[in-house]
Amino acid sequence: MFADVEKWCARANYTDFTPLPSPDELAALHQKEEVWDELRNSALIITNNFPWKSTIGLLQRIYQPYFKVTIFCGTFYPNLFMKDEGFPEIITPFNYINVSEKEVFQGYFIYLCLMKAKYLHIDNVEGFFMMSDDATFNFWHTLNLRNVMHPTGITYRDFTGMWWPSPYGKSAVERALMLITDKYRDDLSVKGMWKSYQDGLIANGFLRSAHRQLIEIDGWCMSDLIYVPTTKLQYFSELMVIFYEAEVFHEIAISKFLYTVPHTRLPPSEYKYLWEEDRDRWDELYDENLVLLHPIKFSQFVDLDQRYRFCNSVVKTFKKAIFESA
Repeated sequence: MFADVEKWCARANYTDFTPLPSPDELAALHQKEEVWDELRNSALIITNNFPWKSTIGLLQRIYQPYFKVTIFCGTFYPNLFMKDEGFPEIITPFNYINVSEKEVFQGYFIYLCLMKAKYLHIDNVEGFFMMSDDATFNFWHTLNLRNVMHPTGITYRDFTGMWWPSPYGKSAVERALMLITDKYRDDLSVKGMWKSYQDGLIANGFLRSAHRQLIEIDGWCMSDLIYVPTTKLQYFSELMVIFYEAEVFHEIAISKFLYTVPHTRLPPSEYKYLWEEDRDRWDELYDENLVLLHPIKFSQFVDLDQRYRFCNSVVKTFKKAIFESA
């Protein structure tokens, strides 16, 4: 698969690649690192806030060989995602969850993708990574996957920001509380979820009632990458069903979830969010020691100059990490 990426790079006159190892050589390299076994027992969900375009084949070749299953989630229109824009073609298996533009609502409710993955009933998967299509995930690093993993954890606890005053913030979590305590008060699964929410708050050291905490303005977290163990997927899904009906914004919904589960964060040196002029310097700021960099927009690689930048930074680093340094 990676050979296809090299051919794609060659069209931008980038050819600075060493020969790929044989399958046997690669298998021997990967036996040395437990991280590859963990990936083979994990699912990867790649989401898109907007209708998918022709970047799927490239994303498949970069990520799909290393996970037990890779799933693309978003809105699929054949005239867009099958359009020939110079990207590698989609390969099989092509696993996807199709959600409407209304459901995704420009990414406001993208947690639906992980929620819906539960209903795929994938066997022998220990956990699910969910990442946005414009996140670059250096998956070869050893991560603590015993618990939920979120790069930043809960942030902006004392800063209201733009989302809490919106219809998808404070008023939305108040709607969620009404759903739990009124509309679904006799629903056994909701009762169980609500007990888990309260118990999780206490276990995490937040000694206040779930009723009070749910409607508090207590932060949000940028959530372009998250890992949820299979053991927490049922709880995650039941909570997100309520949040979706209440129209709670993605970054607030994930933050509320994190308050109630054991989770690990990455050191600040291992993730990077780019803002303003730094977004045009992504190839300079990308680094093999990062676990996450956001964003790199794949749609720009129709332009061969931008593609060369990508191949000379991200692709070169992926090849070194996967095929030379395992």
